[in-house]
Amino acid sequence: MAVKKAGTKTGGTSKPAGSPKAAPKKAAPKKAPKATPKAPKKGTVKKAMAVKLSDAQSRLLSTVQQAKDAGYLGNKAQAKTLDALVQRKLIKRGKKEGGFFRYQLTKAGEKHLATPSTPAPSASAPAPSAPAASSEAGASPSPAPPA
Repeated sequence: MAVKKAGTKTGGTSKPAGSPKAAPKKAAPKKAPKATPKAPKKGTVKKAMAVKLSDAQSRLLSTVQQAKDAGYLGNKAQAKTLDALVQRKLIKRGKKEGGFFRYQLTKAGEKHLATPSTPAPSASAPAPSAPAASSEAGASPSPAPPA
């Protein structure tokens, strides 16, 4: 039995059959150059989004503020919260003491604490609905007409 080679043809042509010269394709119409993103006008100021903090983060931020220049000595339980505040650039990491860092408030942290947050009802002023209910309970209801 004779083994047939895969690469030989019996047509006598040395050129591959699948590559006759094709007609030149028409060039695609040139597209307009892509518009570059416009820079904001010099007069407009782009404000950064307000930082939103959880209750635990805001409490810890105020604790760091109270530590002043000495800095707040973090602990293992508050490590994630402190790292989140460092990432938001509200506090900065200081020297390491005994395995933990001292943290100090940044200018951005001061601004965040200075902005008034949503007013919480104060403990000294009772809610308006509470006294009204108690005063009505002591007074007799309007008299019912006799039957």
